[in-house]
Formats: sequence, structure tokens, C-alpha cells
Amino acid sequence: CFEARDEYKLAVHQVEQFVKTAPAHCRLAGVYVIDAVCRRSKDQSQNDVFTPRFSTSILATISALDDADLEDRQRLVKLVENWVKMRLFEGVDFESVGV
Repeated sequence: CFEARDEYKLAVHQVEQFVKTAPAHCRLAGVYVIDAVCRRSKDQSQNDVFTPRFSTSILATISALDDADLEDRQRLVKLVENWVKMRLFEGVDFESVGV
């Protein structure tokens, strides 16, 4: 994904579409991809293009997991708690989607 830094908009769109359209049991994997890309991009780059781009629609993306099973929902809650603690997506109110 970091080779796609020049085409970050397309890369972000493809990951978001995967999370929204994949079978319910596969969607959490897409959210983990978002987590990994944003953490790495924020750590390695002065010009982080991925995190701001993902943050524009992160609430809609994670709301695609509303129909996930209880185990996946628990993992999502734990992941979002880590995001809040690390301030990965600043200015995003995750409580509005019930996470």
C-alpha cells in the first residue's frame, strides 16, 4: 500500500469498499488493514496522507460491521479504544456509531 502513496485516494477507496461489500465475517480484516496502514503511515512519514483520508469516512466504514457477530464487534470496540487512546483519528466521535 505504501508503494501506492501517489495513488492513496484509490487505495483508500478500495479498502473502504472492501469493508463495506465483503461478507460479514471478512469485514473486520479490512478494518485491521486500515489500522495497520494508518499506524505505519503516521509513524514513518512526515506527510501522512492515509490517516486524514481514512478519517473522512471512518464512521461509515466501521458502521458496516453493525451486522457482524459478537466476537467481531468486541474486537472492533477494542480496536477503536486503541485508536482513541493513540489519537489516531483525531476529531472523530466514535461514540456516535455506538462503538
